[in-house]
Amino acid sequence: MLSYIAKASLRSEILINFDCYVDTEVGLIRLIRENYLDERVFNKDKILGDIRSIILALIERKEFNPLYLFANEGIDKKDLDDYYEQFMAEEYDKILSLSVTTELKSLLNLIKTEKSIHITFLCNDIREADILMNDNNIKEWTNITLSDNKIKDFSVYTAYYFKYINNNIFKYIYPYKTYYFSNYRINFDDNFNPINDDLMDAIVYTGGEVEILDLYNKSYLEGV
Repeated sequence: MLSYIAKASLRSEILINFDCYVDTEVGLIRLIRENYLDERVFNKDKILGDIRSIILALIERKEFNPLYLFANEGIDKKDLDDYYEQFMAEEYDKILSLSVTTELKSLLNLIKTEKSIHITFLCNDIREADILMNDNNIKEWTNITLSDNKIKDFSVYTAYYFKYINNNIFKYIYPYKTYYFSNYRINFDDNFNPINDDLMDAIVYTGGEVEILDLYNKSYLEGV
C-alpha cells in the first residue's frame, strides 16, 4: 500500500484510510448512472435519486456490495458481485473522478491548526494518492510527502480511522490505541452493537478505545 503523509510537527500519529475521505461508492453509482444504466439490471427510479438520498442509502445498507441497493428484484447477487468487481477493476479511474469528499474534511480543517498532529492517509495505489495530492483542502498543508513504501509498523499510530470494521489490515491489535469506525449500518448488528466481537474485545482488552465516526451529517441527508 502507498502512504500519503501530511506532516505537522511532533505529534500524535493518526492513520486514515483513503475511503474515509473519498467516497468511491458514490463515484461508482454516478458512473453507472452516466454510462452503464441498463434498466434490465438497475432500477432507474432508485439509482437516479438525488445524491443525498444515494449517500443515505449507502450509509444505511446492511450488505457490502452497494449495487444491491439499486438493482431490480430478481437480479442474482452473484451477477451483481461480478459487476462490482469488474467496475472497480476496469473503471476505477472514472470512479475516482466521480467520487465525492466526505465531511471528514471538516475535521481535517480543525486538525490542520494543531501542530502536534501528524496525519497519514493510507491508499491502495498511486491513483488514490494522486487524488489526495490534488485536493485543495489537503494541499494547504505545508509539508506533504508521498511514499511508495509499505507501512511496516502500524504500532507507531495513536489512532486509526476506518470506514468498515471488517478491514483486514491489522495482523495485531496494538495496545492503548483509539480505533474509529464509521457509523455505516453495515458495521453494526441488529441490536446496533459493533460487529466483529473478537476484534472489539481485543481492542478493549488491550486498553484501547472504539469510537464511532460520522462521515456525513445524517440530519442534513435526511432533510431534518
